[in-house]
Amino acid sequence: MPLSSRILGLSVVKNEQDIIEPFVRHNLRALDYLIVLDNGSVDDTKRILGKLGEEFPNLLVLNDDAFGHRQAERLQRLLRVGQSTYEPEYVFFLDADEFVSTTDSHEIERALCKIPRGGVGLVPWRTFVLTPETLQQAGIDPPKSITWRRTQETPMFHKVVLHLDGERYDDLVIEHGSHNVSRSSGRTMPVVHCDELKLLHYPVRSREQLIGSVVVGWIANVERDSSVRSSNLHWHKRMLFDRIVAGESIDDTFLCECSMLYAQDRNAVDWHSDVIEEDAKIAYVRRYSTGVPAGALQLIAASWEQSVQSAIRVALAEPQATPARLRAFSTAAGD
Repeated sequence: MPLSSRILGLSVVKNEQDIIEPFVRHNLRALDYLIVLDNGSVDDTKRILGKLGEEFPNLLVLNDDAFGHRQAERLQRLLRVGQSTYEPEYVFFLDADEFVSTTDSHEIERALCKIPRGGVGLVPWRTFVLTPETLQQAGIDPPKSITWRRTQETPMFHKVVLHLDGERYDDLVIEHGSHNVSRSSGRTMPVVHCDELKLLHYPVRSREQLIGSVVVGWIANVERDSSVRSSNLHWHKRMLFDRIVAGESIDDTFLCECSMLYAQDRNAVDWHSDVIEEDAKIAYVRRYSTGVPAGALQLIAASWEQSVQSAIRVALAEPQATPARLRAFSTAAGD
C-alpha cells in the first residue's frame, strides 16, 4: 500500500555538491517527502545524497546517468513514481538551488489551501545574488553565506505546485523549468498565485560553480536538441557559454552582474538600489559536505568522458550497431 503523504517534493539534480546538503536538510523541514533524481553527477553529489538517504527515511534517491538535459521528461517520471508511492496531496517541483521560504507547517498550509483540487499554485522566485562587497564570503557556505537579494524580479518567474489530493493524473505535462504545467487531454487546470510563499533562489554561487554549470549544461542541451541555439530556450546559458568560448574572462565584476541579471530583462545594475540584505533563515548543519564546488575543469573533463560513454552505450543498444559503425563512432568521438 502506498504511504500517506501530504506534501511531496520532486527534484532532478546534477553536480551540486556545494548546495545539495543544505537543499535536502532545509526542504525536508517543509516537505513530508522528497524524491531526488541524480542525473549523472561527476562531482561529490552522489556520495552526499547517499549519506543523506541513509539519514532521512523520507528521502528517496534515484539515479539516471544518461547524458542530456531532459529535466522535464525526468520530472514526468518522478511524478508518476511519487503519485503511486506516496499519494501526495501537494507536489512541489524544486531545483537544487531553490529553498521553500518557510518551514512553518501552518504558513505552508495557509498558502497551499487556496489551490483548487486538480489545480496549480504559482510560487514566486526570490533570487539571492553575489555583490562586489560580499563576493569573497559568498562562496564559503552557500546558501547561508549569500545574504543579498534582488529588490525586484523583472520578469517574475514562478514554479508550480500541484494540488492532487491523492489522486493520480496520467495526463500531466510538466513544462520546461517547471514554470508551467498542462494536461495532454486538453483539460484546463485552475491556477492561483501563492505569493505568501517564496522559493529562495541561489542560481549563481561562485565562479567555479557558474563556469562548470554553464559549460556542462549547455553541451547537455545541445545533445538533447541540436537546434536549441536557434530557439529562445536556455538563452542565458548560451550567452555565457559563448563568452567562455570567445575567451572573455569571468572576472569579479562580470560574475556579480551575471548573478544579478540571471533570467532578467534589465541591462544594468545599481548596487545601491537593486539589492537588499535579508536573513533567509535557512537552517542546516553540514555533515557530508563543505560548501565548496567541484572545479570547473574537473567537471567539464569528467562530463565529457561521461557523455562519450553514454553515446557509446546508446550505439551498442541499437540493432544496427555493427563493428564498422562503432569504429566510425569512435573515430568521430576523437579516439
